[in-house]
Amino acid sequence: NVQYTIVAHIKDTKKFNDYAEDLIAELAWYIKKLDKDFFVDLDSSWLSKEDTKLFAELLMTSLYSFSKYKKSNKANYSVTIQSKHINPKKFAILAATFGMTKDLVNDPSHSVHPATFEKEVKKIFAKEKNISITVFNDKELVKRWMMGIYNVGKWSEHGPRLVLVEYKGSKKKW
Repeated sequence: NVQYTIVAHIKDTKKFNDYAEDLIAELAWYIKKLDKDFFVDLDSSWLSKEDTKLFAELLMTSLYSFSKYKKSNKANYSVTIQSKHINPKKFAILAATFGMTKDLVNDPSHSVHPATFEKEVKKIFAKEKNISITVFNDKELVKRWMMGIYNVGKWSEHGPRLVLVEYKGSKKKW
């Protein structure tokens, strides 16, 4: 398998900010189309710390694909990003949670309704120790004056719910 290396040699950061989304969407399109392994070196760019993170996050979002119902839902490419400004462990967590969230949102409403959403969220966080999950049903939504959520879901056969996921923090440092 051939590996492609992309060196982000960007000098004019003003232009990068103006065209970042379009540039990275094109890059993601080529990565998906070529189905190869890519190495993106952001350390040789003149991007600021914030722009480097923006580049990586935009690339991650551009590479997302909802493939739950496809016959083959495995990507045939990989992307490795090198940057002294990006913590690989934190970025992997961000990418995984981004993918889970997008998958839940992109599933059809007949498949994911408030009850199945609650069940899926509880399943995702079942093994996490520092997470608490609170579910507000229709009565609790009215009691808390969360009328937007209540009114949108009150006529559904499943009824409205709000799932609140709270992270309690960790004593471990990255």
